[in-house]
Amino acid sequence: MAGEAAALSGLATVTLGRGDAAGARALFEQALEIERRAGDRAGEAEILHALALVAIGDRDYSSAFHKMLDALAVRREVDDVKGEALSFYDLALLAHKVGREAQAWHLGALSFILECRARRSTNSIALLAKLASQLRCAMGDIMDVLVEANEAYEADKGEGLARSALR
Repeated sequence: MAGEAAALSGLATVTLGRGDAAGARALFEQALEIERRAGDRAGEAEILHALALVAIGDRDYSSAFHKMLDALAVRREVDDVKGEALSFYDLALLAHKVGREAQAWHLGALSFILECRARRSTNSIALLAKLASQLRCAMGDIMDVLVEANEAYEADKGEGLARSALR
């Protein structure tokens, strides 16, 4: 069953890439039903997230918000920390699209915290700079992106040098 859902999800992604959002949505919905019947909660969360992204593309922000929250709830249930971080990141972008800047940055910060936890990162400054760059890029602030991307690169490079010195 899960293989069938994965095939439908892949086909939906290709269909969406070709510009057929309605076709993609129908295929994702079929895959979602298969995942639910199979009891694959992690697969269900991935497809709910994909459906939210399709809704964002259609500018159906209410539906996108609810699907993303559903995906987030399932990801928490199955302890998918990386998936939670992704859901918070996309919720931040959605909040930005509807003009909720304070919420966008708050959700982005939650995404950062979860991403650090998922990676068990010792270099949270570099991760924070990367996240801020991604959010600002998505929100159109390109000059700050360039500065922060450089800072992240320097921090990563510094951490790499420190690790190689310890070997």
